[in-house]
Amino acid sequence: MRLVRKRYDPVTGFTDEFWYDDHTRRVTIRRLQDVEATLARNRRVYSQAGKVGYGDSEGLHHVAHIPFSIIEKWLTEGFNWYKSTDKERKAKLNHPDNRHLLVRPGKL
Repeated sequence: MRLVRKRYDPVTGFTDEFWYDDHTRRVTIRRLQDVEATLARNRRVYSQAGKVGYGDSEGLHHVAHIPFSIIEKWLTEGFNWYKSTDKERKAKLNHPDNRHLLVRPGKL
């Protein structure tokens, strides 16, 4: 396989790579997003959560930061973040596999 095109979108942080296989004559699209900075930020904010108040007068507070690539992955697995209920979103974020997305301790 050979890389025929590479495209970076600075708004989303996605890099799309287009690979061509001369033998099968098929194109494979590989989509990447570097999420290490986001996950490091989530860990920093999480560790400060006990020291800094996170609520406001309307009871809203920041509980998670989810990279676009995770939301896209969930969509391919059948979970649509944008069409789900609050209960479904809370269950998704409370799952142990998704703890790295939370920016505060506790169960939602």
